[in-house]
Amino acid sequence: MSPEYIKEKVEQWFNIEDITKNKTSRLVNARYVYIALCRQFNESSHEEIGKVINVSHTSSILGMQKFTNFYEQPFFQEFKDGHIQLRETFKKLIKDFDFRQRNKHIFDKDFNFSAELLKVKSEYGVKLIKIIEKNHIIINNYEKKLKIHRNSDALTKVSKLEGADFKEFENLAKVFLKRKSFLSVKS
Repeated sequence: MSPEYIKEKVEQWFNIEDITKNKTSRLVNARYVYIALCRQFNESSHEEIGKVINVSHTSSILGMQKFTNFYEQPFFQEFKDGHIQLRETFKKLIKDFDFRQRNKHIFDKDFNFSAELLKVKSEYGVKLIKIIEKNHIIINNYEKKLKIHRNSDALTKVSKLEGADFKEFENLAKVFLKRKSFLSVKS
């Protein structure tokens, strides 16, 4: 995060047009928050941080010390709250950025969603084939029964299931088959 970006966010948060303008206590305290956030979220030196707000590196170092000294003081509460809120916002931005970097392929313009969907669809197709092969005797028996009691609407709906819906149907079908076999063993 650049010092300029942090400065802009501090100015927005405290509703200040420019934290470099003058030396009112409100502006000075906002500058302390800026310096603390820069030290926390930026690898810039005090000299680089100071340049952005037109102060020397010594003033930047002193500003950091004053921020630390004032942090728990009642008069500094507004700036402490602003610091906490901005810090959390920056942490979230960094976390989101890290997530995007780790999953860059998803966010690339050239990422081919249709190709990825085809891969997923074919994986489920393979799983379906394995289920059919594993349960072919049961399926054949039910196919014979289905010819007698054919409900084309239900079969059409089942054949169009994909993803989580298919997985849910698969689980329900397994429960049904277990219950059916349990009941037939009992009678």
